[in-house]
Amino acid sequence: MDNVQVRNDSLTGRPHNSNMNQPAVGRNKKGRKFQLKRIIVSLLILLVVSSAVFFGLLMYRSNVSTTINSNEYQAVFFTNGQVYFGKLSIVNGNYMKLSNVFYIQTPDKTTDLQSSSSTTSANLELIKLGNEVHGPEDAMVINKDQVLFFENIKNDGKVTDSITKYYTQSKQ
Repeated sequence: MDNVQVRNDSLTGRPHNSNMNQPAVGRNKKGRKFQLKRIIVSLLILLVVSSAVFFGLLMYRSNVSTTINSNEYQAVFFTNGQVYFGKLSIVNGNYMKLSNVFYIQTPDKTTDLQSSSSTTSANLELIKLGNEVHGPEDAMVINKDQVLFFENIKNDGKVTDSITKYYTQSKQ
């Protein structure tokens, strides 16, 4: 016999070949190539998905900002039911800014439930932001999550007329 040593493994009783611990060269190269291809494909998929999300958000943001007519006032409707009027602009992806701010208030002249429940547009007052007790500046930074929607207001609408009258009276 040739000089081949075969030892029995003490645990299993099977012959022990000293070459079994060495990697099979052909099999490992194929496995490495497969793993490399898998990693590259995964990275490409991740790149495509993240690019689509980025450009989708960019297009959404640009679409919102192009719908704001900077020459007109906007009505901003909040999730809590409040409505503010002013000049709206986009600050960043999460925030908007409303300047020259006004809001509607109903006068508290009566405590009669029947007459206060039938509020008409004649009973509403347009109030300029800034005269409140806490003395806010004439601008609001708004989290977009708190906005239901906004509308551009026509130049010949009642709100715009009231705002124009406010500014002409304050100059006199």
